[in-house]
Amino acid sequence: MIKNPPGPKGKFLLGSVTDFREDTLGFIEKSSNEYGGIVKTKMVNRTFYFITDPELIHVVLTKHNNKYVKSFVYKGLEDFLGKGLLNNEREDWIKQRKLIQPCFHRKELTDLADLMVSATNLFLKGWGQKEDPFEMQQEIMLLTNSVITASIFGNDAEEQIDVKK
Repeated sequence: MIKNPPGPKGKFLLGSVTDFREDTLGFIEKSSNEYGGIVKTKMVNRTFYFITDPELIHVVLTKHNNKYVKSFVYKGLEDFLGKGLLNNEREDWIKQRKLIQPCFHRKELTDLADLMVSATNLFLKGWGQKEDPFEMQQEIMLLTNSVITASIFGNDAEEQIDVKK
């Protein structure tokens, strides 16, 4: 692992916070392209590291996950999200990851992808039958909710997917 990775210097006192807030994904992508798979940057009085290299991500998440702590931002999410995979660390994170791991088996992911394609096709068919304009963002949320419901409650729920006409 790189002891002192390179990164953008940012502005006096604020560091890179302004660039990060204006275009978060663009900032991370540009920094990664310019400085490599691990980028160090300051934001106000804190130092952050962005890791985009798949091999380094693998090392952090699997081989040495007990050596890394998450940003204070994740700690703040505990009040809203509880102590889940997103904001948990070390032994608790490992226990939770092992519990959820079967959901990411190749067959489960294939079934989920098939469900998403099936639900999307149903919605596309319904959208094609509509004569009046409709709110696309609302329709996408309905589609997303339908996929989530069907994936949680099983194949019977797939038949219940409601395509509003």
